[in-house]
Amino acid sequence: MSLALLCLAHGLRSCSDRAWAFVLPVYLAQASPGSLRPISAVSLAQSLGVVLLAPLIARAGPRMQPRWMALLVVCENVCVLCGGAALLAAGAPGTVYSNGVMGDPRFWAGAVLMAVDGAISSLLSLVVEKDYVRRTCGGDVDRLAAANAAVMRTDLGASVGTYALLALAQTDGALLADPASLLAALAAWHCTAACATLAVLALLRRSEPALAADGDAADKPPPPLRAALGGLREGGRLAAELEPGARRTLCAFVALFFTVLSPSGLLTAHLRSRGVGAGSIATFRSAAQAAGCLGTVAGPPLIKRLGVGRAGAVLQRLQLGMVVAAALAVLLPSWPRRGPAREAVLMGAVAGSRVGLWGFDLCERALLQLAVPAGDGAVLVFNFERALAELAGFGMLGLSLAYPRPDDFGVLVGVSAAAVCPAK
Repeated sequence: MSLALLCLAHGLRSCSDRAWAFVLPVYLAQASPGSLRPISAVSLAQSLGVVLLAPLIARAGPRMQPRWMALLVVCENVCVLCGGAALLAAGAPGTVYSNGVMGDPRFWAGAVLMAVDGAISSLLSLVVEKDYVRRTCGGDVDRLAAANAAVMRTDLGASVGTYALLALAQTDGALLADPASLLAALAAWHCTAACATLAVLALLRRSEPALAADGDAADKPPPPLRAALGGLREGGRLAAELEPGARRTLCAFVALFFTVLSPSGLLTAHLRSRGVGAGSIATFRSAAQAAGCLGTVAGPPLIKRLGVGRAGAVLQRLQLGMVVAAALAVLLPSWPRRGPAREAVLMGAVAGSRVGLWGFDLCERALLQLAVPAGDGAVLVFNFERALAELAGFGMLGLSLAYPRPDDFGVLVGVSAAAVCPAK
């Protein structure tokens, strides 16, 4: 019962988050067809929010009391709706500035609000995905692997459904034609999912003693807020005390985020600049998440047979092979020969790489959850890991600002492929 409620809460949040993650890059790529800079700037703002704001929020309410989580969900909704509205307005036809979309003040207001949304969303996700799972499963490796796989399948299943629905909505080109209607639909979707998530989390706390027990901490004052970086320092200190195998796995996981070879905003913008339709991109992202489900299916049996560490190494090598294929499709001028086939191979290889990535993610989660005691310290360590991953992504986004033209995408792909090799 507890695992079902946990998966339901995570799935509801994932649906609304994935809708925004798809719509904004496609819309901004359509508004600025000759540059990747607008989506890079928004993604950079979100990464900064995760790195700087999420630790501060975690220190303000380290035990994630029900009232605190409800406040976070409300703030997240306000930020994403206002930020999304500002970005959609900045990219609407008829708004002309000397620097294009990025010259519109509404663009930067939206980017700041999306940064706050990114910080809150990241924190809520890691609490539900990692800390809650650790508390409900204890130290049983097999039970922990099964629970992690169930949560990840829920995440991926919600993504598959969301992207498939968006692909159907875009078949006639109507999805991006009317920004006002698009905003209204996404707002209703997001608010409904937020209310349902809060209701499910309340049921979860009542049904699971391990989660309800720390509700007594609600009467205790939170620790003083010394600085936004204080939480990162404390999380880093706890991470440094992990056993060597867990530290190496954490570093390998972080290195995988220095990439554009994922169904993210940058790849979406690149595909759009190459003439790939929004419906086809949504189908590709849905297929990528479906491939990730295979990784979560393969992960638990491999962990049981090989152990967490060896299973993670096997799955990461599988990802490396697909990443190399994706890089060759972009970097080799003679393979494949036809232009549309090049984009098809790129999307197919990136989708296939999700099998190894999500399987490795499953192993990495289990290693850290077993190495980190449940409680406040676990939230700080998981947030520190998320911050490092965002910094890796931040580096790639910064590189994309230096190489913003679609023709420069090969540089980003080559660096991404190189980053996977040391992770292996």
